[in-house]
Amino acid sequence: CSGGGGGALAMRALLLEQGHEGLALVLTDRYPSAAAAARVQALGDPGVRWHPAPVDAFHVPPGLPTGIRTMYGALHHFPPEGVQQLVQAAVDDGVPLAFFDVAAPPALRKLPGVLVPLLAVPNMVFLFAACVLLVPFVRPFRFTRALLTYLLPAIPLLFAWDGMVSGLRAYTPEELLALAKAVPGSERYTWRATRGGTALCLLGYPAR
Repeated sequence: CSGGGGGALAMRALLLEQGHEGLALVLTDRYPSAAAAARVQALGDPGVRWHPAPVDAFHVPPGLPTGIRTMYGALHHFPPEGVQQLVQAAVDDGVPLAFFDVAAPPALRKLPGVLVPLLAVPNMVFLFAACVLLVPFVRPFRFTRALLTYLLPAIPLLFAWDGMVSGLRAYTPEELLALAKAVPGSERYTWRATRGGTALCLLGYPAR
């Protein structure tokens, strides 16, 4: 689920700043995008490669380089059984994994289900306003983007809706740990799940 490589490229930049040289990325996606591939290639970074063929994260082909299997900002799109399939695929191949995603808002999980829409409304209002304020800073400038933001606010509405639904679908560290440890073969791994602010991380690697 590398898409345009945003999360992976940001992580690579942070690791390089910390002195971790020789780090190479292979970006894969179930539905490869020619535009995303062009953006990655335009970077001219020999340590980043876009894989042109479709890759199913549930069944990673053996021809790809081995290393740490990562995913950025996509985990909340998978139902619990899908998360377990992702973990199972890594465990079966004996490779470490590091999944990064948005974290479930603690306040949202503490509310009774019937009250969740009440919290969702101010969240959508905030996201709508944030989108309206940030669009002028998006480059390159496109007239259609301005049109669909200020004259017909389709982009802020979609942004607010997607952000709200993502929060509702997001996992907690405890949920991810429980899902990972229920996978056959997971006892051979060391597991950690942590959150920092609105970010969430699930780490797993073969125990020594």
